Amino acid sequence: MICNRCKVDKSPDDFIHGKLKCRECYKKCQEYYKTHREQEIARAKKNINKDRVKTNAKKRESIRKNPIAYMLWNVKSRAKKRGIPFNLTHKDIVIPEKCPILGIPLIIGTGHPSPNSPSLDRINPQYGYVKGNVQVISHRANTIKSDATTIELRRVLEHMEKQQLPDLAKEAKNFHKISRYVDKNKKTCEEQS
Repeated sequence: MICNRCKVDKSPDDFIHGKLKCRECYKKCQEYYKTHREQEIARAKKNINKDRVKTNAKKRESIRKNPIAYMLWNVKSRAKKRGIPFNLTHKDIVIPEKCPILGIPLIIGTGHPSPNSPSLDRINPQYGYVKGNVQVISHRANTIKSDATTIELRRVLEHMEKQQLPDLAKEAKNFHKISRYVDKNKKTCEEQS
């Protein structure tokens, strides 16, 4: 056998079981690591971070090139974890230029989702991620819609209109659009069942 460190051909008895270094080289390495432990830990962390940076860069590029595949993979893993029905394919997901609820342009990002990022929405959450029950909307609209009922959206809208806050006038219109949209889709889903 040849030692990985000293590159000398030695008998199998000169090796520790399961190690590729001879006993002599193994002892030298152990002694070195005892005296230079902190340096070696720092070196290892530096290499791990380099790999992580490369991996993250590849992931961002992959998302940019094929956002539907990434969205599908993400939703599939989430559905599996939560036990939600899933039967979507690439053909079932279409990313429009604008959010159908808020009318804002959808921008495919590469990092954390922004309000304009495309987000896959379950029209009726009871049915899961299945064909005919999903649509791509903005992350902002999906966040607003995520756990609010139509009644809650209307109450928030009414409260904002009563307050007549100039900064929130635009947001009130968005709530109104979402409220109408949710009502419309609930009726459609009830008719389908």
